[in-house]
Amino acid sequence: MSERLQRFRKLMTAFEGTSNPQHAIKRGYYVDLPNNPMAEITRRIEVRPASLHLLLGGIGSGKTTQLLLAQEHLNQLEGFNAIYVDVSLYTDISKIERGALIAIAGLEIIKFLDNKKQSDLLLSQHVQAVYDSAGGNKKTKEAQFPIPDTLKKLEKHLEDDLKNRIFLGYRPEKTEDKNKFEKDKFQQDKLQVSQQLLEIYKLKYALITENKSNDQASNSKGLLVSQNQEVDNKLIEAFSNLSKSALEKNGEIVFILDGLDRLNNSQTFIDSVLNDVMEILQFGIGVVLVGSIPIAYQKGIEKFSSYLHYFPYLNVAEDAEVRKFFLNILATRDSDNFITSEAKEFLITQSGGVLRDLMSLSQSAIEEAYVDGSDNITLEHTQEAVASLARSKFMGLTDENLKMLQQVVSQKNFTPRTPEDLELLLTGHILEYRHPRKHFAVHPVLIPLIQGIQEENKNLSVAHG
Repeated sequence: MSERLQRFRKLMTAFEGTSNPQHAIKRGYYVDLPNNPMAEITRRIEVRPASLHLLLGGIGSGKTTQLLLAQEHLNQLEGFNAIYVDVSLYTDISKIERGALIAIAGLEIIKFLDNKKQSDLLLSQHVQAVYDSAGGNKKTKEAQFPIPDTLKKLEKHLEDDLKNRIFLGYRPEKTEDKNKFEKDKFQQDKLQVSQQLLEIYKLKYALITENKSNDQASNSKGLLVSQNQEVDNKLIEAFSNLSKSALEKNGEIVFILDGLDRLNNSQTFIDSVLNDVMEILQFGIGVVLVGSIPIAYQKGIEKFSSYLHYFPYLNVAEDAEVRKFFLNILATRDSDNFITSEAKEFLITQSGGVLRDLMSLSQSAIEEAYVDGSDNITLEHTQEAVASLARSKFMGLTDENLKMLQQVVSQKNFTPRTPEDLELLLTGHILEYRHPRKHFAVHPVLIPLIQGIQEENKNLSVAHG
């Protein structure tokens, strides 16, 4: 591999915006965010662990990185256990339903207790209840996706063995030492059998969910794979017992639930997500919950949260501190200055203050430079990258969307009311800024296209006048 190719591949990797943010943190690419709301959130959690913090913000605004840093900070405190969960890895966000978050939280607590070596006999039935709720009705799912007979026989044998041990107990002997030996051995045997049962339950759940992922036509109604499932009392009871055990043995637990900023249906967010979270709070567990920008415009959203925080896009056009922050990001990832100063300024302006778009535009410009045979990333390469992003954002826009974008460009005002308006906010076609002043703006890469359409319409009007 040539030295030039190695250099460009390294540079491409440095600007990988879709990779795990933890990788960027470990590589030293993290730069402190100005006006960071996560610092306030973590301080409030420290003093009031079992509280709900609703963090609303746009896709690509840098929330995940901040959440991971908050998790790291909280886990360094004595008696704190912060569990980060990307909900989208468990279920289809657009079809999330009531009870799904409780099942997900239950699965995470099972994993947490397992890692702490704290799973015991009394919890095994609750573990099974959570797996059944998450995966679907036991009889239906086993009939649809048969479990190997050997596995079922082993489960039956272990369950019978466990019942016998509980019934028989240990036999007191004459001497105290013998009595203690028998009791300890009995407890160890019970623990060993219950651990084997836990592994059986987890293996069965893994087999079922794997089969379900290969067969989307499944009719088995599991909370994480289908719709119209009510919250089962068994799930609530199981979660209650699992969380109680986890809290008693480990101190405070805080869930950081990420990935829900892509859910654009505000009513679903309230009916399914927030109601589940309110249930989780009842058991003394704190929650930091991510939501999309449209949720901020839902009437009465404040009553569901102890604290409501907003994570806006950064105003690179009006805030000198923000521009400095973006320059630091580029300097940290491009330490050898292969991107020219002029190109960096253009990338920052055209990103609109969207961190993910800055990464995407930079990477695209780097690719253009390599294909062009250049040793540096110039303004021309960044212009090609911007044109490409503009085309992708322009695709799929309706006539009504275009009218609204033209209005925002020409009149500089926007009041989100309709689902279509909120969709433009969710997708980042229109960006909301709150510092140094609150206002809306069309994403910079789209403005030349919008202005071109306006000019074309004006010319047509004159021609037909």
